[in-house]
Amino acid sequence: MKKEYITILTSIVVIGGIAASAFIMDINGKSLINETYAEINEEHAETPVSQENVTQSQDVQEVRTLEKAVDYTIADKSDVYHMMLNTVDYYNTASGTVIRADGNDSINVITFQTDLINSESYSASALCSSDNVETISAYSLSDFDNVVYCADGLMTTVSEGSTDTVEGNVTYLSDCEPIDDSERISTADDGYPIYRFRQNPTNVPFASICLFPQEMAFGFLQDQELWEITGTTEKNGLTCYIINGRTSEAYGGKLNVETFEFLVDVNTGILVQYEGYSSDGVLSDYMYTQNIQFDDNAEPVNCF
Repeated sequence: MKKEYITILTSIVVIGGIAASAFIMDINGKSLINETYAEINEEHAETPVSQENVTQSQDVQEVRTLEKAVDYTIADKSDVYHMMLNTVDYYNTASGTVIRADGNDSINVITFQTDLINSESYSASALCSSDNVETISAYSLSDFDNVVYCADGLMTTVSEGSTDTVEGNVTYLSDCEPIDDSERISTADDGYPIYRFRQNPTNVPFASICLFPQEMAFGFLQDQELWEITGTTEKNGLTCYIINGRTSEAYGGKLNVETFEFLVDVNTGILVQYEGYSSDGVLSDYMYTQNIQFDDNAEPVNCF
């Protein structure tokens, strides 16, 4: 089953980690629109996924060959941009914690495990209060407001003591067809940009800013004149590119971010850390991670 999403509007990258749905805004300031994605291949949109088809798809996925990153000592901007748009081609399993700014001295904490081959995942999220970014790591991650399990084609949400199981909301690797980088951005007849997103087979959408940062790549890196790879560093056991840049006036104005710094894993392209600064140099937006692990080192997926 081939699916992909297309939008004429660019996503706000400061979506809260526990937001129920993505909010989209165009790059020139049109009004917010909720869930504006449209499926391209409509002839397949209503084709049911039988368990037989799922099993066959997963048998193929089990032997898939992962993409190999370009050696970071010779990689250029296009290599980094490509990886960030296609991180799910570079790992099979992952686990860790994402800490995301949510405004008003609040942070979203999302801990996750994902297995792309078997289409299984676990995520738990909580909204915490913080008056100092430096104290975030001191928070206990044991109490979560919302827990989501994905397995056997079912998505189960446990929240406030209630359980809700839904069938059909799972994304498989076979749904995540590659899109050539040159086809990711085009222009509509009215002059507005069209962004083509691959579907997210991690089944952990609240951690996508880290695991599958397509929106961040579109929003911050599409204009390569605005940013530079300034070096590499080690962060939580991962070798990362250091990317420093400034936002476009239209895009940065929506986020109150004029300059930014990314730390991007050189082997997968995932976003390990993001800091955005306002025009007066104050940290106004951020995303940090803890204990990000891949494949053999990743934690197994918690079961419901």
